[in-house]
Amino acid sequence: MAKPQTTTLSIYNPTTKTYTSPRPPIPLPKPPTTSITDFLFRNLNTHSNSPALIDPYTHTIITFSQLKQHITNLSYTLHHSFNISKYDVVLIFSPNSILFPVAFFAVTSLGAIVTTANPLYTVNELSHQISDSNPKLIITVDQLKDKVNGFNLPVFNLNKFSDLIYKGEKTTSFAESESRNDVVSKVSYSVLKSSKHKTTPLTQSVSPYVSQNDVVSTISSNPVLKPHYKTTSSEQSHSQSVSPNVSQNDVVSSISNPVLKSSPHKTKTTSLAQQSQPVTQNDVAAILYSSGTTGLSKGVVLTHRSIIATSLMVTSDQEQYNEGRSVFLIVVPLFHVMGLITFTYSQLQRGNAMVVMVRFELEKALEAIERFRVTHLYTAPPVVVAMVKQLEVVRRYDTSSLKEIGSGAAPLGKDVMDECSKVFPRAKVLQGYGMTETGGIISIENSRVGSRHSGSSGTLCPGMESQIIHIETLEPLPPKQLEYFHNKEATEQTIDKQGWLHTGDLGYFDEEGRIYVVDRLKELIKYKGYQVAPAELEGLLMSHPEIMDAAVIPYTDEEAGEIPMAYVVRKAGSSLTGEEVQDFIAKQVAPFKRIRKVAFIDAIPKSAAGKILRRELRQKVQSKL
Repeated sequence: MAKPQTTTLSIYNPTTKTYTSPRPPIPLPKPPTTSITDFLFRNLNTHSNSPALIDPYTHTIITFSQLKQHITNLSYTLHHSFNISKYDVVLIFSPNSILFPVAFFAVTSLGAIVTTANPLYTVNELSHQISDSNPKLIITVDQLKDKVNGFNLPVFNLNKFSDLIYKGEKTTSFAESESRNDVVSKVSYSVLKSSKHKTTPLTQSVSPYVSQNDVVSTISSNPVLKPHYKTTSSEQSHSQSVSPNVSQNDVVSSISNPVLKSSPHKTKTTSLAQQSQPVTQNDVAAILYSSGTTGLSKGVVLTHRSIIATSLMVTSDQEQYNEGRSVFLIVVPLFHVMGLITFTYSQLQRGNAMVVMVRFELEKALEAIERFRVTHLYTAPPVVVAMVKQLEVVRRYDTSSLKEIGSGAAPLGKDVMDECSKVFPRAKVLQGYGMTETGGIISIENSRVGSRHSGSSGTLCPGMESQIIHIETLEPLPPKQLEYFHNKEATEQTIDKQGWLHTGDLGYFDEEGRIYVVDRLKELIKYKGYQVAPAELEGLLMSHPEIMDAAVIPYTDEEAGEIPMAYVVRKAGSSLTGEEVQDFIAKQVAPFKRIRKVAFIDAIPKSAAGKILRRELRQKVQSKL
């Protein structure tokens, strides 16, 4: 029986003007020396022969017991051949593969720290991150070696380790590991403010429940973020054992870790005796780079505790409703927090199988769904849009196994959600909201509670608290712990004096306690003093049957200051005109929101995580002025 519907009254405190999570608290592991790999394999005896990682191209499967062995073998190689030890930083520069998580766990099991980079980066882009994170070793693949050879750093070729798995031992087939069925069974816009960060001394232990501070982390340049998360005083008091519940403080990690800062990565030699130091929950596991809101990317620091907390928050509904063994298709990049932590680690620690694609290709994704009876597809809006817009391709494949389609990284419009549910009638369509700075998660829809396809990003995850603040006054409005890596100034600009993390997103809560992320504050178009959210117009454009994709940007105008301009990708064979596009929008919005200029384009530029690269479109406009 479904739980009663959540109401704003039950999650909103009018005194503090703070929203809390309607979900029950979640316990964190008590032993302070529980690392992410310890936590990953804590229930290994229940699913040792179940598929963990599946290659949809070769049909190779790594079971959970094999995964543990591969991690052990690779960590041994890294330590004995490259002297990788606790506190060293290792860069993983690779496209998606089933070996990416193996490399991630091998490094972190040593107490070393993983940083990742987009494999599409140029040498110049990569040099900024290498300079900032100071890695001791680069793990990469054959096709990317030319990009890293000039950095004068040791390089480990993941292809060599791949040979050991694909050739040196018998490949496990899907049937040999388990049958497919066994796998499956066993309104004025305001700024979202986000959470309080408290640094926990390494000599102290932390609250036993997952909180926001367990997930929010650390960074390195000049952002001004605006949602905001807080912990209770009980969560901030510490004793000798680790706190029982996840809280906001568990999500926000601290990079001012003196151990990390004092580590001379390039020249340090660590003895085996030193290497025997245990990996603790407070140790840094990863530095993942985020664009923040402005300037160069910033290194967000995530501890083992933070990553474990995130995984528990993401899967809290699955646990509460005792969801069985599932198969997830991963098409988002593993160098990104969403692919690596929010999706892959969170589901692996629960014993679920991950089908790992190098990149999204519609027919190959549908083929994988059919062959491996994929139950869950968690992705970004462009993938959802592609499936909705290419219905004739989708219908060639058996996708009846799909139970849930989740979207993140950018807002997914209500109309697209409705259309997606028609294309996949057996699947529940939902979306979530998060950022690298919060460990990858803030809220997620509970598909079993409340109305469907609202366009919201669901309710706050366990331990999360939030405020909505006015854009100009910065005062909290009623309804209708972070730090930047090597960048104290950016940290201070992101977290206010009360300890709230500012996300820079525009949004609001509805009467069911669901959060709606409307757009980025910096993306707003200022038309004659009115504020226009591009994401709202993009959602309407995507509902047009002849539009495959669209993006809206500000266009400089002498009279209005800025006007909304749309870049549109037409469906093949369409003769849609700019005037027709403008008329389509004009019928649905207030006059100040109307699109005043239209340009047609072959493809909308997007990041690997699926976010529209508006700056490239703005540069395109500027080059023609």
